[in-house]
Amino acid sequence: MAIPVEELLDIKIDSAVFASLEGVIPELVRRDPYSFFEHERERSGDIIVVSDGAIADVEFPVFRSSVGNKVYVACGFDTVRQIVSDQSSFYQDYGAHMDILMGENQLAGMNPPLHAKYRALVMSAFDTQSIRNITAELIEPIVDGLISRIRQSEKTELVQDLACRLPVLLIGQIFNLPIEKYNDFATNAGALMMNAYDWPGAVAASKALGETFEEIIEERRRTPGSDLISDLIHAEIDGEKLPDSDIVSTCRAVVPAGIETTVKALSTLMALILDQPEKAQIVRQNLSLIPAATDELLRWNGPAQLLPKRTVKDVEIDGTSIPAGSHIYCYIGHANRDPRHWEHSESFDPERKRSQHLAFSFGPHFCVGNQLARAEIEVVFRKTLEKLPNLRRDPEAPEHSVQGVVFRSADFVHGLV
Repeated sequence: MAIPVEELLDIKIDSAVFASLEGVIPELVRRDPYSFFEHERERSGDIIVVSDGAIADVEFPVFRSSVGNKVYVACGFDTVRQIVSDQSSFYQDYGAHMDILMGENQLAGMNPPLHAKYRALVMSAFDTQSIRNITAELIEPIVDGLISRIRQSEKTELVQDLACRLPVLLIGQIFNLPIEKYNDFATNAGALMMNAYDWPGAVAASKALGETFEEIIEERRRTPGSDLISDLIHAEIDGEKLPDSDIVSTCRAVVPAGIETTVKALSTLMALILDQPEKAQIVRQNLSLIPAATDELLRWNGPAQLLPKRTVKDVEIDGTSIPAGSHIYCYIGHANRDPRHWEHSESFDPERKRSQHLAFSFGPHFCVGNQLARAEIEVVFRKTLEKLPNLRRDPEAPEHSVQGVVFRSADFVHGLV
């Protein structure tokens, strides 16, 4: 570990940088987008046509096309899984704006044949043995330290004190980030993900992250370490080293994927434990349920709800003809609550039999960091139940809620210890 745990715990990180900016969407839809899209699916089928960024007179800025192409939203478990599995008909569609933010060769937006080669480079840092080591050496001690500090007070704000801190500290350690960089690192990670709502802020964040990684790359060339950046410097594709621009793009893509989504998942977990104490008690009494309960959390209220795709040829899905070049937003949040696929899909059931969900996507773009995210959630879940047995809502504090159409989370979760 590059920085001792106690020093990591003293790093100041502001949870406000991860707050939702989706206020332009009506609150009723933000709170329960699943019912909204299920209603529209029942009316029009699994493929919903978007008209100038709107569905049923509700404006969704993320669905606007800057180039005038047709836009659709795909719902339903089988339909979404079909689309995300088929690279011959559907490419990733993060668009030119994401090339500006992330760099041209960024993993999430890559398509064949480059995608598989770059994915293999990052996979080695997040394979099963690496995750075991990261869990023992980083996740467990960081969570122990954070919860120990929470126990020293009568009250806690769990997003600030736990949910936003673990992912930032962990990814910073995987990069072996200098301690003075962490706060700006967290701020820029949050800004990068909110590009649909604050484009200038996202561009500034991208530039700042790029400059940070360029500095670190230069330093690691002089003094290599055992971190991800050093690994990428020495990696080769088809016998050639990666240019610095590709290393920066890869690192920049890891930041929101490894921080923002996990912060949101952990904030939803904290809200769940306080909102449904009877469900938390079921897990507390049988901690072997935690892996299955973690998957159920991700199915029931996953952090990332939409996956953008683009048709590379004319296709027909669920009876709808879609021309080549169209944008299709796969609503994985609805797919994971499809009542045709899941019994009592609207309920969190910690004893639900485990089966494939789409919170980490599916197929060639199945999330590279899924094992890391699961490890973080599982450790926080277990240690919160074990070490904070009396954790409950603070009736005098503002009431939290899990909201969002693009990303779902609670901005704050106040509790009594």
